[in-house]
Amino acid sequence: MVHIANRPLNLDQLQAALIAGGVPIVGLVMTGDSSTAQGADLLQADAQGKTSDLPPAAASVIAAHVPQPTELDVSATDLNTSYQAALARLDTIIGAQPMTQAQVQQAIQDEARMFRRLLRFVFNAVPPERP
Repeated sequence: MVHIANRPLNLDQLQAALIAGGVPIVGLVMTGDSSTAQGADLLQADAQGKTSDLPPAAASVIAAHVPQPTELDVSATDLNTSYQAALARLDTIIGAQPMTQAQVQQAIQDEARMFRRLLRFVFNAVPPERP
């Protein structure tokens, strides 16, 4: 068992790094939250779900592991940046001089695209439950 504290981990990325580093594992299990001071224990799991200690060779790979932003992280950052830009644009529109029909239509299209991106992000982050 390896104990990790005050350090975020991405188990999928770490598992791929362990396998690429020649550490034979089937799966990783983390008990707790590695990003807190209390930390978490990292174990390997076999195909039947039985957990055991990681091989000693895993320690160096775990120590070198730096989680990379996931697609969801990147999307959230992009969306927040776009959302802030959209809010600034709405503030400009609200305080702007009268707009031409073409300007109104362009503003509506821009906001519709932003709303579409927001919906895609929400449903990608929290998939709808199916009965």
